[in-house]
Amino acid sequence: MKILDNINAWLSAERKARRARKAAKKAAELVRESEAIVQAREFSGEVYVCFNNVPILPADGLTWDVPTTLAVAREAWLKWKEKEAEHEPRR
Repeated sequence: MKILDNINAWLSAERKARRARKAAKKAAELVRESEAIVQAREFSGEVYVCFNNVPILPADGLTWDVPTTLAVAREAWLKWKEKEAEHEPRR
């Protein structure tokens, strides 16, 4: 029975290590995804915090209160959307 106990312990350790590797891989993927999705970019001569390359908030807006931040972020999105519409082909 000692051999079975050793095999069981080894299998348990392997499964635990596999779960840990899988969790670390998932965490690294999420970090890479967040770095790709959320960026700081220049738009119309000003640096913005962007989501999927869409300007959301001017960099200086990070110190504002929430209602002001939301209003400015929505305004920035509308400006971006208007500029995108200029470049879309006419149908």
